[in-house]
Amino acid sequence: MLECWSVGGSEKNNHHADTRRETTEEKARRILEEELKAVGWRVEDLLHRAKGDSGKIRMARRLRTETSVTLKWIAEHLHMGSWTHVSNRLYDAQQSNDNQTQLGLV
Repeated sequence: MLECWSVGGSEKNNHHADTRRETTEEKARRILEEELKAVGWRVEDLLHRAKGDSGKIRMARRLRTETSVTLKWIAEHLHMGSWTHVSNRLYDAQQSNDNQTQLGLV
């Protein structure tokens, strides 16, 4: 087995980080495919929907809950504009959910 070593083993550590990131992205892509299927969309439909579309926000919430992909990754793959826009929409959705819970609506 060929391993990549350097002084202190930092290259090996980076190799494992790359492997983990690939695994996380694979999981995120699977989740995205599941969510698209659930709403009856194709990947191309993400381009034509509003940045703050409720379906996109639901997908982003699931991706944030179940994976460690970045907001930048979510913004890019869901075509939601900047990562700060995604952050704001997720915050708004959480606040709305908290308010509904307090009122006993959920």
